[in-house]
Amino acid sequence: MNEALTNLGSGVLLAWIALPLLAMGARRDDVCDAASRHRACVWALGLGALLMALPFARAGADVGTALVIPGWLEHLVGLARGPHLQTRLGAFSPLAVAGMAWLATVGAGLLRTAVHAVRIAGICRRAEAAPADVVARIAPLARALRVRCPRVLVSSECSIPFAAGAFRPTVVLPSGLVDSFSPDALELVALHELTHIARGDLRSGAVIDLARILLAPHPVARRLAVDAGLAREQAVDACVSAEAPVAYARVLVDVAHHARFGERMSRAVCMHGSDLARRIDAIGDGRPRRRASLSPLIATTVVIAGSALAAPRIEVGSCPAARSHAPCSASVDCPLKAEKS
Repeated sequence: MNEALTNLGSGVLLAWIALPLLAMGARRDDVCDAASRHRACVWALGLGALLMALPFARAGADVGTALVIPGWLEHLVGLARGPHLQTRLGAFSPLAVAGMAWLATVGAGLLRTAVHAVRIAGICRRAEAAPADVVARIAPLARALRVRCPRVLVSSECSIPFAAGAFRPTVVLPSGLVDSFSPDALELVALHELTHIARGDLRSGAVIDLARILLAPHPVARRLAVDAGLAREQAVDACVSAEAPVAYARVLVDVAHHARFGERMSRAVCMHGSDLARRIDAIGDGRPRRRASLSPLIATTVVIAGSALAAPRIEVGSCPAARSHAPCSASVDCPLKAEKS
C-alpha cells in the first residue's frame, strides 16, 4: 500500500508542478477567439490531471536508467519515499501521506459535485413541460444547429436558464422568463442553450469539473476553470449575437436582472458582476479574431511527460562502492564486502 500511495503522491506533486507550465502553454492573447481560449483551458486541465498517472506508468514499465547518487541526496530521497511515518495502518512515506490527503480532498470534491448534481436532477424532476408554443419555436432552432431537439422544461426553482445532461440534454427555462419575456427574446435564450449543446459544452464541462476535483486545491486549476467558463460563454455569445448583437445584449442584461446572484449556477454561467460586463464588451468588439493552435500546449505536455518517464531511477540504498570506500553494509553481492570476506 505504501508503494501505491507513494506513486500517487508523486503524481500529485508532478501535476502541481506541471500545471503552471501548462497554463502558460494554454495562454492566448486578445486576438484569439473565445472558442480557442476555451479549448486551450479544457486541454490544460485535462492534461494536467492525466500527468498524475505518470508515476504508475513509469513503475509498471520499469523505465529509466538506474542512477547512483551522493549520500546526502540519497538521504533526502529516502526521507521522501521511505516508510518513516508510523501509523495504526502501518508505516508510510511522506509522499504516501500526501497521496492519502489528496484522496480525502478528492472524496470531498466528489461529494460536493454529487450534491449539486442531485439538486439539478431534482429541479428537472419537479419542473413542468414547456408550453407547446415555446417548444414549437425551439424545434426549428435545434434543426438549424443540427442537434436533436432536447427536452424543454419550465421551473420556478431556478432564476436563470441552463442546459444539463451530457448524454440526454435538457433545457430548463425559469418560469419568470417564460412569463415576462417576448417570444423573440425567449427564442434568443433558447438559442443560447442549444448552442451549448451543439458545441459539446456539456461534455467539456464534465471534463472541467472532474479535472478541478483531481487538481484541487491548486490555484492555477481554479483560474483555468474560471477562464474556461468565461471563454465558453463568450464563444456562445459570438454565435448567437451574430445577427442581432444589440437585442442579444439586452437579453443578457434582462436575464441577469432576474438572476439570484447567490446561486452557484449564476456564477457558473458568468452572469454576475464583471463577467457579464466582459461578455457584453466582447459582443460589441468588432475586431477580427483568429483561431489559435494547441501546439504549444501539447509540446509542453510532451516535454514534461517525456522528462518524467526518461528520468534516471534513483537507487536508494545502492552499494556505496561506486562513490566511496566506506565500510559496506549492503548485501553479499557488493564487491567490497565480497573482497573483505
